[in-house]
Amino acid sequence: MKKTLKGTLRDYGRRPKKSLGQVFLIERSVQENILALADLGADDTVVEIGPGTGALTRDILPRVKRLIALEIDADLASYLRTSMETTSRLHLVCADALRFDYERASSSLGTRLKVVGNLPYVISAPLLVTFLEQRKAFSRLVLMLQKEVAQRLTAPPGTKQYGTLSVLCRSCFHVDLELKVSRNCFHPVPKVDSAVLRFVPRESSLFPPEAERAFRELVRAAFSKRRKTLLNSLRSSLGKRLPGERIRELLEDCGIDPRRRAETLSAEEYASLAQHLQTNHPLW
Repeated sequence: MKKTLKGTLRDYGRRPKKSLGQVFLIERSVQENILALADLGADDTVVEIGPGTGALTRDILPRVKRLIALEIDADLASYLRTSMETTSRLHLVCADALRFDYERASSSLGTRLKVVGNLPYVISAPLLVTFLEQRKAFSRLVLMLQKEVAQRLTAPPGTKQYGTLSVLCRSCFHVDLELKVSRNCFHPVPKVDSAVLRFVPRESSLFPPEAERAFRELVRAAFSKRRKTLLNSLRSSLGKRLPGERIRELLEDCGIDPRRRAETLSAEEYASLAQHLQTNHPLW
């Protein structure tokens, strides 16, 4: 008889570590939805972020060619090694997901990776940046995030939630909020609700590789003073390298009113600005 998720937690016998932001998913229906969104196949290589006590790990393993489970907690990693079946398809790595080289793993295995994980709230933003930087390694990501972060990533232009991370993620991925998850689906119960997002890489980039640095700096500069007009925000951040009048020309050449604010521009408009900047006013 298959153990319940709560039963597995009882077998583990240790308290979740607050220092690592540990909460364990105990709702089976949410787990099943995550598996469906990952669309797992027999030839897939999956990276699971934070397998915990292995509730999701045990369901992923028989469906895929290879499963790399990244667990930073040495106690949990030890528990998994003794409680999971021994198979060459499971690669349990006691490591920090922020420092794992996803592109190297993808290259050495000759396949793009699918990532599944319940991201600890304390590292969700930096880990998303890591995924953006190594995006060529992935075919799909299905991630559980704090509801507030999920709303920021999927917010449309012109809203308060729309910001730097929204634009950067959408420049590389199609991002969809697929499932809202109550805090009561976890043990211990966190203070906030969560949501499951699906990230699918764009087939073609919004900008050429040589304009990527310009794109990232433009987006960060624009949102650094989001209460100001776009012209004034860019002046504040880029003024030492690009005179105000050239910034105005850049915006007008791309058909963007300098009086607009950062949160009103789409990822495509920022990409257009970055390409024009890289071609006509190179800063790097």
